[in-house]
Amino acid sequence: MANEIQELHPEICHIHGTNLFAWLMYRGLTKEKQSVIVTIHGLLRIEKRNQLKARFSLKRFAQYLYQGAVEERLLKHLPVAIVDTEYVKRMILNYPIRKKPNMRVIPQGINEDFFSMECSCDSRILLSVGAMGRRKGHLHTLEAFEQLRRESVDAKLILVGTVAEPKYYDKMLQFVNRSNYKDDICIKPNLSKNELLRLYERAHVFVLHSEEESQGIVFAEAMATGMPVVSTTVGGVPFVVQQNVCGLLSEYGEAQAFKENMRTLLEDVQLWQSMSINSKRCAETYHWSIINKKIVE
Repeated sequence: MANEIQELHPEICHIHGTNLFAWLMYRGLTKEKQSVIVTIHGLLRIEKRNQLKARFSLKRFAQYLYQGAVEERLLKHLPVAIVDTEYVKRMILNYPIRKKPNMRVIPQGINEDFFSMECSCDSRILLSVGAMGRRKGHLHTLEAFEQLRRESVDAKLILVGTVAEPKYYDKMLQFVNRSNYKDDICIKPNLSKNELLRLYERAHVFVLHSEEESQGIVFAEAMATGMPVVSTTVGGVPFVVQQNVCGLLSEYGEAQAFKENMRTLLEDVQLWQSMSINSKRCAETYHWSIINKKIVE
């Protein structure tokens, strides 16, 4: 692949990630004196460590050691890198290596479609978009929503995403089937882009109980439509969703606090309107026209 790229005579090559493939491509291209820039949207060392903490196994332990070693080797050789949030930059600065790359924080942009959309101002639909796996915390969202409905707060919850972990997805379905409020919960896996866009226009508040995010592009997408966000304080989320400006954040795993934040944005109309305006304004920084200029620089 490196040889085929060289035949195209590019001015610069862009590599995404810090895995073994990224490392081999970087070494192959720089050996041929090719200019390369690497973009990092999260660290494998942290991701694998979190998986290991969640459930220990020899396989996960081996992945943590091996992928961490590969990532460390790549980071030591990079003179410059693009990272998507200040959070990732700080994580790399804390990496146990002496020489660290010069980093420029440039977030991922979002699709143009979201800027021309308007979310619902009164539908009382809570929308959650994220891969259906442990990392997105959908079971915590379901638990918080059930508490909300138990307190007679009128709302509906729609969860959308690809099925990343079938066992976790099955637990989600089991939770809904046992719930007294299953008629108010809808799980929609593997939707088309157009179906997803229609849901953004129907929804009132965006909710996602993430365990770990480097940026979380779905937050910017929701904000572009004017939706306030309820999420967690993990990773890069606070750098995208400004607390008490574009949304309300709580600690991961605290379903009670998450539930109260959902209730607040459902019941406080003035706060919702203020955050809706702020969300649209903050989302403008994720327009590709702005990000393209930064990348070219």
